[in-house]
Amino acid sequence: MSQFDKDRIEIFLGAVRKYMQVRGPMSQKELAEITDTGVSTMSRFLNQQTKEMNSNLIANITAKLEIPLNEIIDFVEEAY
Repeated sequence: MSQFDKDRIEIFLGAVRKYMQVRGPMSQKELAEITDTGVSTMSRFLNQQTKEMNSNLIANITAKLEIPLNEIIDFVEEAY
C-alpha cells in the first residue's frame, strides 16, 4: 500500500509551489539542488509525468521547504 493518495497529488504540488514562492522565490532547478535531486527528475515530478511517487523525494521536498503537515494532510493516506 502506498503512503500517499495519488488522486490528491494536486494538494501536495499546490503546497510545494506555494512554499517555493514563500521560501524563494525558487525555481525548479533550485529546488532540485537543495533536495539533491536531478533537475529532470524534479521537473517530471512537479509536472506529474512520473508513474510512481517517490516517498523519499516527497519527504525531502517537504523537509527542505518546511511545509507544515496541515498543508498536506489530505495527501497522506489515513492508514499511514
